[in-house]
Amino acid sequence: MNKTTLVLGASLNPNRYANIAIKRLIGKDIPVLAIGLREGKVFDVTIDTKKKNVYKC
Repeated sequence: MNKTTLVLGASLNPNRYANIAIKRLIGKDIPVLAIGLREGKVFDVTIDTKKKNVYKC
């Protein structure tokens, strides 16, 4: 069972650690949710600016 990883402080800047972390997680086929100050995409992961209710049992 794969768990989804939340990246807070996601950035479009490729030099930022959050951006590097998203790329590494996607490279290992780990599902990722990203929240940051600005909307955008890192690979196929959309960076949202507001939290969502994504609680799963």
